Amino acid sequence: MRRTTLIAPAVLALAFSCATTKPEQTAEKKAEIVTEEEFIPKKDAVAEEEQIPAPDEEFVEMEFVPETSSLKKIDMTKWLLNEEDGVFFQTGIPYCANAADTHHEQLAVFVPRALFDAKANGDGTYTAKACGNGAPFAMKIDTPSFLAMKPAQSYSREAASIAKSGLIAVLAGARGKGTGVGAAVADFKAAIRFIRLNADILPPEKGFFVYGSDAGGAIACVIGASGDSALYSSLLDEIGAAETTDAVDGVFATEPRTALPLSDAAFEWSAGHAREFSGGDAEEERLKSENLARSFAEKINSLSLAGDDGNALTLDESGGGPYADFYRKELTRSLNEFLAAGPFPRKTGLFATHIAEIENPQGESATEGMFAGRKPRKPKSAIPNIAEERLFREMTEKRQRELSGIHDTPYDYIESLNALSLSKGGGRWVEYDGAEGIAEITDWKAFAKLFQKPLRKIGAAASDEGNFSLLSEMYDPMYFLCEKSGKAASSWRIRGTAARGDKPLTAEMNLAQLLKNNGLRVDFSLFWNDSAADGVQGEDEQAAAWISAQE
Repeated sequence: MRRTTLIAPAVLALAFSCATTKPEQTAEKKAEIVTEEEFIPKKDAVAEEEQIPAPDEEFVEMEFVPETSSLKKIDMTKWLLNEEDGVFFQTGIPYCANAADTHHEQLAVFVPRALFDAKANGDGTYTAKACGNGAPFAMKIDTPSFLAMKPAQSYSREAASIAKSGLIAVLAGARGKGTGVGAAVADFKAAIRFIRLNADILPPEKGFFVYGSDAGGAIACVIGASGDSALYSSLLDEIGAAETTDAVDGVFATEPRTALPLSDAAFEWSAGHAREFSGGDAEEERLKSENLARSFAEKINSLSLAGDDGNALTLDESGGGPYADFYRKELTRSLNEFLAAGPFPRKTGLFATHIAEIENPQGESATEGMFAGRKPRKPKSAIPNIAEERLFREMTEKRQRELSGIHDTPYDYIESLNALSLSKGGGRWVEYDGAEGIAEITDWKAFAKLFQKPLRKIGAAASDEGNFSLLSEMYDPMYFLCEKSGKAASSWRIRGTAARGDKPLTAEMNLAQLLKNNGLRVDFSLFWNDSAADGVQGEDEQAAAWISAQE
């Protein structure tokens, strides 16, 4: 498959600056490993050896010509076979010549039996030769809280479920946060390039896709938006990545934690009005919330986003306007999809599944939600205040009880939402047309008071990351789309959850809309709540089904 890339003329301003920009930070030819303590963006920082071209220079489309690499290709005489699943596999394959972390920078490949003509070597291994018409490649990004991803050291059932569906699965290890700005994304890009380096011996590629959830979904989105971006060139050179393309064809992302620099501002715009300010610092906290909300409006207006009708999505000084109505309509669509999915009678509620990852400081397994059976991988040092987290959990569980119940009909559910709002001094905020079976949210701020009531301190989103490097534009897909600093994937499937507590919903909405504005294929939807979400449970099977449908 022929690949092309766009050579970016400049590394421009911070994330989300789609209007007026100016040259800022760029990576040097020899990339430095920057720790979170050292990462302080500096304006007008230009590499000494390599000056940034003028912003008005045009992009030049160039064809990639693979160069000779010191990387060893996949040994086609070392394949193992899982007879039961009919899957050939290899693990422990280095994917870069100058590994910064040999424990993580290696990958595994899982190939459907039908795509190899193989002969047993007599020692349990097989010598294989590609046959057939090829298949899409699928790479999972599994990096909870942006931690490192361990490479597969043995047969993986997760990858096997992908391979059994007819796709070629790739599991690549990668460094995590705290190992340098952009290190994780660079590692996954290097793994993609390595697979392409082996294009002459592997089955023909019919598209390359990345998928993941939460932080893994965010990295998948960055990879999908930044194909062959010059911003990652020095990092890839540093680890000796193959000289070929890292652009992908599609992204499957569930609740991607993107737009980290904007998280606090976005949350204050969408839910800050639901805060209850008290105490001696009440006025100071109220002003802080209002200032963050105003800064979100400024960012939105700089994006030049357009609705499906072509009209500009903007916010006025009060925080209202076309964008606010766009936000309300997306929530309404989510609610109607939830009601239509049924069946009724139906148990509904808000499940604070993300708590399972923060709670359990001793490492006990979560017992419910998306992390069921999985031990939390967040180290103790990343938990800022256990007492505060326990209080947060208690408050969230109280809200969950208020929103939970068994409802006989969609009308009963809608009336329970209105009744809860009235009991808290609010008003009716959802109307339901029984004849048409359609609901309409009339007041999106009432939604926030019930489903997104702020339980954390103002500014908690950024402080929770505990790593300044994650606030870099290198982790923001919107940056690459705005600045046209890379080749974007043509197909996207993005899912979020409307009722997810203390996290803003705008990141997924904005990303999906900007992708649409750029003429890309986007399948976007919000689950109404975690009880309706199917994006994490069975993620591999769902990703495989979606990827197969893109052919």
